[in-house]
Amino acid sequence: MVKQQHTLKKQPPVFASKHPAYLWIGSMEQLNAKTIGELQDFFCPTKGCKKCITCIQILNKQFHGAIWLKPEKKYKLQDLNTIFETMAFGLEDNQHCFFILQYADYLGTSCGNKLLKSLEEPPEGYHFILLAQHKEALLPTIVSRCVAQYIHEKTNPIAQHPLYSFFTEQQKDPIALQTTLFASKITEVESMQLVNQLLQFWVSKLKKSKSEKTITLCNHALACLRYALEYPPMPGSAKIFWKNLFLHFYK
Repeated sequence: MVKQQHTLKKQPPVFASKHPAYLWIGSMEQLNAKTIGELQDFFCPTKGCKKCITCIQILNKQFHGAIWLKPEKKYKLQDLNTIFETMAFGLEDNQHCFFILQYADYLGTSCGNKLLKSLEEPPEGYHFILLAQHKEALLPTIVSRCVAQYIHEKTNPIAQHPLYSFFTEQQKDPIALQTTLFASKITEVESMQLVNQLLQFWVSKLKKSKSEKTITLCNHALACLRYALEYPPMPGSAKIFWKNLFLHFYK
């Protein structure tokens, strides 16, 4: 059975390799903007005019050839059903369809493994764009199947959150943490953004580490943070989430 709706005029340079999977890393705002721009260049009859119905639909994330996925907190297996159901339909020659996975660093182990074969060998005409804040949170097997590119951002405001120092400067004072949490209004989404920033900090520190003690510390911190990505805070439980992470971090 063939769907007739996914059409394409000409490939732009970014997709010239015809690789089925791309991984773009940076802030989600910049990644969304890049994705929209690249898809407009890809599908627009005049290479991204920004004014035609195709460009407008892509901007509003309503274009039939670009299917956007976004998890509530972390991806669940059922969130991927749209991908497999859509790929059950074959595409005609020169037809293309993109799956854009926002917050791909929230895929987790089960969902990541479920996607591996599709990322490597999707049906003809299907492509994946994975948008992630940090590559380190993704399974190495996922990364190895993608063409990766960093989209650098100029600022990093979440790193200035008062909780940041408790997990980067070895502040082990639980009373100070309690006081900071009491004054904080951190949300579940902000919590996961901060976890990603902390993950980046410890990966960077690990790369620079030479002593066995520091390497062990870094690996422990990374294990705690990756576990936190797997089990994000439930609605209304951000402060409990950080208390538990603190206890796990310094046990």
